[in-house]
Amino acid sequence: MKIIAPIRSEEQVDIFIQGGADEFYCGFMYDKWEQQYSSEIEYNRRGNFAEKANIRDIEKLEAIISASNHYNKKVFLTTNALRITQKQADLLEDLFKSFKKMGGHGVIISDLTLIDRVKQLDLFVVLSSCANVNNLQSALFFKNLGVDRIIFPRDITLNDIGNIISGCPAVEFESFLMNSACKFVDGNCLGLHNSKYKSLCKFIDRCERQSYYTLKEHEEFMSDKIMENNDYYKSLFNNACGLCALFDLINCGVHSVKIVGRMLPNDQLYNDIKNTGENITIAKHSKNREEYLNNMKFIDSTEEKIICSNGFNCYYPDIYNCIQGCGR
Repeated sequence: MKIIAPIRSEEQVDIFIQGGADEFYCGFMYDKWEQQYSSEIEYNRRGNFAEKANIRDIEKLEAIISASNHYNKKVFLTTNALRITQKQADLLEDLFKSFKKMGGHGVIISDLTLIDRVKQLDLFVVLSSCANVNNLQSALFFKNLGVDRIIFPRDITLNDIGNIISGCPAVEFESFLMNSACKFVDGNCLGLHNSKYKSLCKFIDRCERQSYYTLKEHEEFMSDKIMENNDYYKSLFNNACGLCALFDLINCGVHSVKIVGRMLPNDQLYNDIKNTGENITIAKHSKNREEYLNNMKFIDSTEEKIICSNGFNCYYPDIYNCIQGCGR
């Protein structure tokens, strides 16, 4: 199993490889795109966060690819907007050509009209989670179109992951593992993702809520429960984790696990990468799920232990009961 991590600077290459990263993905701020469409219309789902989440200069992108290739580590470019027009695709194709010439390995896309363009450049085609591959039929559909790897959406179950992988050979599959989950569905999200207007989900979280109910009896009890539910909703997926599912993901045949967080500081990403690698080793040497859950390394902080105990920030909540059964 590979660990794929976000990258936005050359210095991160050595740091993250030391932590155990096997592959990298990155966003790029394309000047030609911004000149025609501005930064408000984005093509990589994090474009509006500028240098906080992306690489600005083509020379820096080339340096990152060169440094990664020195270690035989692949770099993938994110262009995973839900819809790309033909005119926009023509513009992105120029970027793909430059990326290929630098030694880039593959492109992450959502819009299926980009598949042929990427393949014709002999680049690896990765289907984004935003394509919503939730079942075997959709996986086979994209396989027949020439997709090389499929990233599972955040809201998929372990059971569905296993069924899809077993029924769709000759395609690599990738799963989310650490950070930045969402209570909504990526592929159905038409909201902006930026620091100026805030993401739609973040905007909703900050809206004042008023709750109404008609029960007159036990009003104090109901009021407390409503407020408790509201607090849970606000905390949902603030710092998601799927470490407990590693044994199952490995045995399902998942090729790579994604460390999310293009804007996160180096130390947090390094720790996430390192912790993931250590747990992958534990999982590979475990005879069964229970043995892995009893031996796995949890994130070492009081806050994270609380998050793990309530089960609200699990990428794969269908395994939560198994953790409780192991007393973790």
